[in-house]
Amino acid sequence: MENVSDHKILHGEAVAIGMAYEAVIANRINIMTIEETEKIIRMIKSYDLNTKIPESIDRSKIYPAVLFDKKAIDGTVYMSLPEQIGRMHQIDKKFAVKIDREDIEKIVGN
Repeated sequence: MENVSDHKILHGEAVAIGMAYEAVIANRINIMTIEETEKIIRMIKSYDLNTKIPESIDRSKIYPAVLFDKKAIDGTVYMSLPEQIGRMHQIDKKFAVKIDREDIEKIVGN
């Protein structure tokens, strides 16, 4: 998020936005309930932090940026996703969940 915004978004702000979107993705792929997702978003907002990508960000740049993030391996995106506050989803004792491009683009609004 920081790179896509030309560093107009501070690191902490990007982390908060990322946490919110990861919760939404977790809900979309049935890892987290909508109630838990909403709880995370309310908690982030309670600290006066954004939970949405600012309108000024070009959505078409987000997925390519994710591919260069530490979460991508050989063109495939993996994320650590929450099941609830304080507990991350595991598959075979790994915290990496494969995320489809379509899920990311639909959620970020591309």
